[in-house]
Amino acid sequence: MHAEIVGYATIASILCSPKIAPEDRIPEDQMAMSRHRSAALATAYALGFVVMGAGSEDVLQAQAQAQAKAQVQVQARLNQWVAARGRLLGDEPQDRGDAPPLALAESEDLNRVLRKVTEFFAQTPPKWDEGARLLQDLLEGKVFDETVADEQMLDPFRSVYSADKRLYVPFARYCQALLCTLPPEGLESYRFLTDSRARAAFEHAAEGLDVTELQRIAELFFATESGADIVELLADAAELEGRLSQAIHLRHRLLSEYPDLSEPRREVLLLRQIHATGLLGDRAAHDDYLKQLEDRGVDRKVTVAGAEIAVRDLRDHPSFAVRNITTMPDKVEDVAANVGSVSLRSLWRFAFTEPDPYGLRPKDKKNQNGNVVWFGSMQSLALPSPRYDRPGTRVLVWEQGGQRGADLRVAIKDHDCLNVLGVVSGKVRHRGDGKATPSVVQNQMLRVRTPLTDMALQSVSTDGKSLYVTDGNRSSQAQNVARSDDFAFDNELVATDVDSGAVRWTTKNDDEGKRLFFQGPPVRHRSYLYAPVRKGDAFGIARIDAETGSVDKVVTLHSGGTRLLRVPAVLPVVADGQLICLTNAGAVAALRLPNLELRWLRAYESTSPEAPPPDKDRRSSSRSRNYQIQEIRLDKWRPLEPIIVDGIAVVAPIDSDALFALDLQTGEPVWFLPRVEAARGTDFRELVGYQNGRLYLAGGTTLQIVEARSGRRIAETPLLGLPRGEIDGWGAVTTDHVWLPFDGGAYRFSAIDGSFVGSVEYPAEELGGENWTELPQRLQFAGPVLLSICESGVTAYASSQDLAKLDGDLLLQARALAAGGQTDQAFVTLLARLAEVSRGPQRDRAASFAVRLAGELASKADRTASLATLDRCAQALENAGVSPDPRLLLFRIRALDPQADAREIRTLREKIADLPLEISASESPASMDGK
Repeated sequence: MHAEIVGYATIASILCSPKIAPEDRIPEDQMAMSRHRSAALATAYALGFVVMGAGSEDVLQAQAQAQAKAQVQVQARLNQWVAARGRLLGDEPQDRGDAPPLALAESEDLNRVLRKVTEFFAQTPPKWDEGARLLQDLLEGKVFDETVADEQMLDPFRSVYSADKRLYVPFARYCQALLCTLPPEGLESYRFLTDSRARAAFEHAAEGLDVTELQRIAELFFATESGADIVELLADAAELEGRLSQAIHLRHRLLSEYPDLSEPRREVLLLRQIHATGLLGDRAAHDDYLKQLEDRGVDRKVTVAGAEIAVRDLRDHPSFAVRNITTMPDKVEDVAANVGSVSLRSLWRFAFTEPDPYGLRPKDKKNQNGNVVWFGSMQSLALPSPRYDRPGTRVLVWEQGGQRGADLRVAIKDHDCLNVLGVVSGKVRHRGDGKATPSVVQNQMLRVRTPLTDMALQSVSTDGKSLYVTDGNRSSQAQNVARSDDFAFDNELVATDVDSGAVRWTTKNDDEGKRLFFQGPPVRHRSYLYAPVRKGDAFGIARIDAETGSVDKVVTLHSGGTRLLRVPAVLPVVADGQLICLTNAGAVAALRLPNLELRWLRAYESTSPEAPPPDKDRRSSSRSRNYQIQEIRLDKWRPLEPIIVDGIAVVAPIDSDALFALDLQTGEPVWFLPRVEAARGTDFRELVGYQNGRLYLAGGTTLQIVEARSGRRIAETPLLGLPRGEIDGWGAVTTDHVWLPFDGGAYRFSAIDGSFVGSVEYPAEELGGENWTELPQRLQFAGPVLLSICESGVTAYASSQDLAKLDGDLLLQARALAAGGQTDQAFVTLLARLAEVSRGPQRDRAASFAVRLAGELASKADRTASLATLDRCAQALENAGVSPDPRLLLFRIRALDPQADAREIRTLREKIADLPLEISASESPASMDGK
């Protein structure tokens, strides 16, 4: 006997079927996002896998043995069901020590029905039909009247279950896992009731490859005869998209959980797993699946691309080899690599309207841990740590247009007012009309406002069409309100046009009209936006229509988990068709898109389980009964979005002393690293970033490089004794350097081994105002431009050489050179390539800029050189077919000698007088008086 894998060509034909709605097709941009997709497709279409099994007699004998073994295990499996009844009640909620327990959607109503199901199965004789019918009605929502109780608590796909009070899964997933443990007679009864409906639902969803529906019925009918076909099709579709980790997870679930997987099919799945894990570069999993296949007989044959090879030879076959994914490129090319090779120039400065919104000045280096300021006997404010807690502001950098550097822009949120600037010029493209967030002094209810709590609220996101920000962040309660079931703050979400700045829509409530507090701007996936929200005391995710701004769904993740009233938020991340949400309040969750169905929720430890807990720092506490604020100081990790690396999510929660990685598909921990290691002298505060498979951690004494996939330390560099003093602010990572700020500049370290490279100092001359370099800085790159962000504003620096390397149109390059002080080079560049610019407004603007540069150069040179420069410019305009510019005549008059060149000056003035007077419609007398 032999079994054949479902052909990729079949799946591809389904993907291209005209029956698929356009919105259900897999977008090309998402298919191109995965770096594994090309390798997966190249081999998937070329390879035809066939596992050659044993003879039919051997198969029949194996089946008989399996049936006998199943009969022996009937009582054991029934015991598992009885034991599961006790596990359904669970233990007491976990005590995280420094935070309240999480409040999750665990439904006693669902548990009660499941206990009734287990009682049916545990009777003598077991009532398989009654139990199976009740269980399937429970999964399909037919047991309860949904109008009499909370919808989420009665939905088995949204309610959760956990055996260890750490990893939570949907209740429906748990029920399917229990069904898979039924003895053969129980499984047969269940399938008799459900197989026909499962097959019909599968065929309907597979006809148009409705992935969302396939995922739903996979959880609804996993234990049926069609369950294996459904999951295999989902795995094939995921692999075609390049989502190898998801495909591997789906097939692994079949191998480990499906109740009666045939041996030929098992061998086919193992072969597919060997192939996929090899493409992913996961050597440990690859070797494990290969060993499982070899244990079934190394002399067995497989057919690959029409040729038979022995299982023992698979390890050396090129189609099944493990890909070596290097963590660093052989040749490092970084657009910002040369920053610092020459002196930096100040390009522009954007000053915030409120220079000290947190009341933190002056920065007192003698007291790096801050103070407690009392406003009365019952009210206090714990100042953020100058070294660790500030600054938190970030800006958004994106390319408006398809060509790199052609129109690089930066969006800066000045409190709630959105400003869009050109990165090179600093010119304000448009400015919004946001409602200003009150400062600490103006609003006592917001006196717990810190740079970290504002980090997400002051952030901007975009989908290329709109810019998204929170607006009107304010207190929604009077000061004398002791406590409320609603959240104490209020705001709204605003979408503005990315080109014009016009407001497209504003939203603040959910579909039921209940107020939401948006913790940050949303991220987009296909036709929906997903934003982190607070609804009452619960953390959740809101799904928003990208075109209208209407909130059509809010899914609660959990409540509790923190004593902080305002928790620093981070934006969720889209990965493998799911949303990874870090609440910074005790839990990380994965939700399937677009319906926000829970995949898993991980309640993490506040300290690393692999290291002794560090000594707890003394924290300032407020005794305010009004606001219920018990803790303000954030002395662990700085807020950062989850980092997605080859099927894992690396998270550094602000309320955890562990840096850890979770499997994207299961939520299981992959590795842990402690934040504080007394023996090594490390006390990390910041996960600086990720680049080329490596994570970069920075603390008061150490810079450390960690391999992202394994958690293995690669290199470590001490940060003591640096030439310009200690690290002061938040760093950044580029392709070849790690940048860490100090007062007045930034240190550079090698991204390969962490060695110290040198320092870059900001220009001594300032653009006006006070010296901002004394404030803690956050470094961020916009192409070759280094942005230094502090609480007072944003300053842009760059070197002339790096600006000249910007791709894009001629005018942008010339302006970049001129901004860097290279006026001569900008002028030569314009004249040499002016004729290459297509006719129209672009050429006219380039010619006008060339005339301006000619006038500047002529004013600085002697008579002969000035006239030569102006003649070159006039000739270039003539060669390019541009009309003569009158300014050249004026510049020429200025360069001539009034006495010696009086006749020529008179002739030039007569030419100017004879030129036609061109007045635009907007400047004409008719338009001025309204006629």
